[in-house]
Amino acid sequence: MAKFPTFLSQTGPQQELHEVTGYLPITKAAYAAAKALGFYDKNPGREIPVIQMTAKPPTENSRGLRPR
Repeated sequence: MAKFPTFLSQTGPQQELHEVTGYLPITKAAYAAAKALGFYDKNPGREIPVIQMTAKPPTENSRGLRPR
């Protein structure tokens, strides 16, 4: 059970979950991987929430994407 969050935070699973479910990626690496593969070109509008969440430096209440 303790290994599951570690698995979910890996780039590959995180990218797939983002693309399939519509949830925001939790790492910048997953976002970059989706972008590099042309996901946002094929799915216009899906990048907007990511851009909005990362437009400003995170506050204590909204940490944005995690570096990884």
